[in-house]
Amino acid sequence: EGWKWLDWFGHYFETSQGWIYHYELGWIYLESEDTRSIWFWKPGIGWLWTNVHLYPYLYRYSVSDWIFLDGGGESLWNFYDFGGAQWMSLGE
Repeated sequence: EGWKWLDWFGHYFETSQGWIYHYELGWIYLESEDTRSIWFWKPGIGWLWTNVHLYPYLYRYSVSDWIFLDGGGESLWNFYDFGGAQWMSLGE
């Protein structure tokens, strides 16, 4: 109970407070009820947007640029920052 599935986004567990646990993204705060396009907040990286056609490409609101998520989890994200033209890690 509480687990949901979107074919483009994968499995996630939804809490009643807006936080979800996603298998690859770890804990994120989901701001959208739309199943084709979502805004979410990730501690340490900020607000991100993606949709059914773009994921795992994510629009990073704070820097108005795109990243490509190449593996993630609750404690570590690996992504390509298109604005900085470099691979980065967030977390441990």
